[in-house]
Amino acid sequence: MDGCNDMSTSSPRRPSELSGLWVQLVPVRPGNIPFLYNLAMDKQNNFRWKYHGAIVSMQEFERQLWSGILSQFVVVTTKNEKPIGHVVAYAADLHLGHVFLGGVFVPEVHGKGLSHEAFRIFMQYLQRNFRLRKCYFEFPSYNAAQYPGSFRDLTEEACLKDHLYYDGRYWDMLIFSTPLGRTYEGDQRASEETRARDHAQPANGLPRGLG
Repeated sequence: MDGCNDMSTSSPRRPSELSGLWVQLVPVRPGNIPFLYNLAMDKQNNFRWKYHGAIVSMQEFERQLWSGILSQFVVVTTKNEKPIGHVVAYAADLHLGHVFLGGVFVPEVHGKGLSHEAFRIFMQYLQRNFRLRKCYFEFPSYNAAQYPGSFRDLTEEACLKDHLYYDGRYWDMLIFSTPLGRTYEGDQRASEETRARDHAQPANGLPRGLG
């Protein structure tokens, strides 16, 4: 047929890759709900994550799990599929091509570079499967002060003054962005170099603290 001459030579790109050197992304299943709930309610995560310190029931958590969500995955280790985190894409505008990203991880892996790899894989997945060009990240100002290195490769877009309430006072909400159409090979090399330098691989094949 006219206009279809490339049918024999054109083929889709390879299936979306959801596995990296240290972590992989797996679909959220009913059996993951207790882990995700405990992760969100953990005292070191709860005030930094979705509920900003509030405690909700597991039933309410499950009811809200897919509300406003474009895509989400449980982050597990590639070695033994131990769950260590949760990444989400929410408030997507597929007409304008942007989406907000968020993630939360077990305290034991904070600072080990695994969240960086999880987000790289997640962003590549989103780029290959949705018409998106830009990602936004929301950070309460107390998160920004605690993890300043998280914003090294991001562009600050806005500061919403006194936007959220926690611990008896109002806090600013910082909004950062990054283009989704960029390539991440450089990020991947840098991430792997950082892990090789800071987290030598022990006999069990996992960074320290994940065995």
